[in-house]
Amino acid sequence: MMLRGHTFRTMRSSIAFECHQACYNDFRCHSFNYVISEEVCELNNRTKEARPENFVPNFERYYVRSNKKRVPLGSVPEFPAETCKEIKASEEGKATSGSYWLDSIIKGKTLLVPCDMETADADECKASLPVCNTNAICQNTLDSYICACKPGVIADGRTCTGKRVN
Repeated sequence: MMLRGHTFRTMRSSIAFECHQACYNDFRCHSFNYVISEEVCELNNRTKEARPENFVPNFERYYVRSNKKRVPLGSVPEFPAETCKEIKASEEGKATSGSYWLDSIIKGKTLLVPCDMETADADECKASLPVCNTNAICQNTLDSYICACKPGVIADGRTCTGKRVN
């Protein structure tokens, strides 16, 4: 078994212990795959608990979760999560409600966003940067948000243009 799609660093190693050490010394490392036939470590920035859909059979590799006190997913901007649900899964349901760094709200940006860990929902409207333009009002919904035009402002199909309706 291996975790697919979350490798941030590979390195050659004839023994898996070196993979343990490399993972332990890098705050981004939450797990690793060891490629037996190639003697290669694949350091991962996620666990199988956070991404069970990416934990797949592979007879050439084996998976090891880091046993160190690791940096929780979403707790620093250098290690953002995709969703609050991913954080909750990564912490095996023990994550507490609060603000976390997410990189899926605005493409190409990492934002600090409040997460309610009972529902695993983000309040995008209270993110560290506005998600709607100045002519819109953000309305939080479960697992998403809506940018509704302010009274008297029309939309062009994607954004509120600022043109007043007569």
